[in-house]
Amino acid sequence: MVSQVDAAYADVALAELYDADPSPDDASERDALIDVSLTGWRENVDGLLDDIVKLTALLGGTLSGEHGDGRLRTPLLAQMWPDETLELFALVKSAFDPRGLFNPGVKVPLAGQRPLGDIKYDPGLAPLPPAARAALDLVTAERAYARPRLSLLGE
Repeated sequence: MVSQVDAAYADVALAELYDADPSPDDASERDALIDVSLTGWRENVDGLLDDIVKLTALLGGTLSGEHGDGRLRTPLLAQMWPDETLELFALVKSAFDPRGLFNPGVKVPLAGQRPLGDIKYDPGLAPLPPAARAALDLVTAERAYARPRLSLLGE
């Protein structure tokens, strides 16, 4: 499978590919560093994701490995799971979060949600509000990754 994934990445030619977690059993984690400054990067990566998801589903693999599905992979779940399973995801989420307040768009996609929706490093998106940018810069500068982000907005 790794050679097929590498070939899909090579077709796009907008990323540096590296093996994030080499494994002797060919179950490796491939990551790409996408150059978002290139024209058409989003469309190319959309096509790449489609190819990788189809290949992963065909081979009985998983998109998330040891990670959760998050906002990036949630819109792709319909290609990986049967409708009955997706309905169960939605039922469990609604049982614990009936008003949909916690992590909207995670595990249960929002209407029209795309895998590459609002990527935080996309130069084509509007900049973050100044208070949010300052809070994230503080997290980076102080390596304060465990601090709740909302608590930083007043600083």
